[in-house]
Amino acid sequence: MTTAAEAAIELHVQRLVDAHGLDEPTARSAVDAYRRGERGEHHELVHGAAFEVLAALQGQNVAALLAAVRAVAERCFAALRPILQTSTVGQREDFGLVPVVEVEQPAAPRARPERRRPAWQSPYGPPPRRSRGR
Repeated sequence: MTTAAEAAIELHVQRLVDAHGLDEPTARSAVDAYRRGERGEHHELVHGAAFEVLAALQGQNVAALLAAVRAVAERCFAALRPILQTSTVGQREDFGLVPVVEVEQPAAPRARPERRRPAWQSPYGPPPRRSRGR
């Protein structure tokens, strides 16, 4: 078992002891039974505590990730600030852009030719006649 898994088990046991009032041996045996997939006396309590531990760990991970992203973003903006302050945004020669070319709008679709037959009539002519046993 990895040290991270052992630490998670210890957090789980500690959560059951602190928040739910179980003694440590009972909490440890309930967590072990839960990990083996057995339904013990405290199954619902252990299941709820597992989600509480996961939510707390996830919250810590998200907070650490946000702090790292914030630090990188601040460094990027600090590096870009002098460039943005000295540039004249909007002038084509600053960025080597080509002038805008006017694009012609496509022509409207042609109108359909006038029909010489009703919509219900087949363009292939009338259906063949049935013969009466001839």
